[in-house]
Amino acid sequence: MRMKSGAALAGIAILAACSGQANEAEAQPSESAGTETATSEAEAAGLDAILTTDNAENCNFLTDAGRTMLLEDSFRFEDEMELEPISNPQFEVEGVTVYPSVILPQPGEDRFTIYVGLAGSWLGLPVDAVSYKFLPRTDMPTAMRVHFEAPVEAVTAALAEAGYPVNADGSMRRTTLGEDGVMYDYYGLAAFVDAEGNGGSVFECNETGWYEEDL
Repeated sequence: MRMKSGAALAGIAILAACSGQANEAEAQPSESAGTETATSEAEAAGLDAILTTDNAENCNFLTDAGRTMLLEDSFRFEDEMELEPISNPQFEVEGVTVYPSVILPQPGEDRFTIYVGLAGSWLGLPVDAVSYKFLPRTDMPTAMRVHFEAPVEAVTAALAEAGYPVNADGSMRRTTLGEDGVMYDYYGLAAFVDAEGNGGSVFECNETGWYEEDL
């Protein structure tokens, strides 16, 4: 589930789009244009503190700071008896401002979504959020995600080049790591890239289990 920008969702940072300039201004960039470029570069470099390509073959896409941000610092429970978490205020992760939101389960669902809006780029593509789902009163994550402002084909190409186990069309790709022997026949990695919103995409990769017939 993806949160959209707008007044109702204040705090979700969006990458600034540069407006068109007069021919003279294009020929000689203004000081403000230079400032915008420097800001964009700083934002792009800043996501290295949150997103990584280390151990890409095992779908690790969060740095230690990114994991702490997403799994520990982005939400809290009101009290020990309260089952519904609430988001922490915006804060910074090594210079990157992030905007956490807690999305409560839809009817019939049992998992909360933590959605952390941010602005920057990863793998050369704009990113506007990371998110995951978790069961109430646990910190056990499911559905870890990176949300891109780029189409599926561009995202899959960048992820594949970085070593992530994805199919070119974004369809589900299972990488078997061994036999499960408990709840499922096998366990391993399940990854896909799906279209989301207006031209965006979401990358999800998790360790999970599956049955023989799923292969």
